[in-house]
Amino acid sequence: MSAYKLCKAIRERVLIMWFMFVVATMIFYGLSMAPVSYSVNPFVYMMLTGLMEIPGYATSGVSLGLLAWTAPEIVWLVMTLAMIGKLCISMAFQIIYLYAVELLPTEIRSTGIGSMVFVSRFGAIVSPFIIDTLGSSVPWAPSLLFGMLSLVAVPLCLRLPETLGQPVVDTITELTQDKELKREKDENLLRR
Repeated sequence: MSAYKLCKAIRERVLIMWFMFVVATMIFYGLSMAPVSYSVNPFVYMMLTGLMEIPGYATSGVSLGLLAWTAPEIVWLVMTLAMIGKLCISMAFQIIYLYAVELLPTEIRSTGIGSMVFVSRFGAIVSPFIIDTLGSSVPWAPSLLFGMLSLVAVPLCLRLPETLGQPVVDTITELTQDKELKREKDENLLRR
């Protein structure tokens, strides 16, 4: 099997997961640093964000999108939408890590996860600039940006294969063989 075919089998999975890791990290840290931009008590905000991480590590895009159009004077609604976003991004973080482990073959799993964590740090690097710089000139823009990036991640995630009930693949070669078998099965179903 050619090296190109082996790389192609992994490329889409890794690129999508890199994007998802960057978005999750950016939103996670952006929401953690946002109490000043939401004009709320920073101590209460930090306590509540910590509590939101306990129950869960989809709704994030909707709540953050709504937050962009919420009047800052309605403090209870601003706080509620921000906490829903924090809860959902915390859950997404846990799911992304678990899903990434299931997507990659055993022989490259640790390298792949390491590269995803490395790339995710770019989200952590830009989030303070989004909150401070962009948020100071356009207060609703960080929430809208975080919400839109969350919603962009959804169709990308749908391009990834379902792993429920599937055996974990050990080698890249097995991964490409599984793809070819599934393609042949689909073609046979279409012929019928």
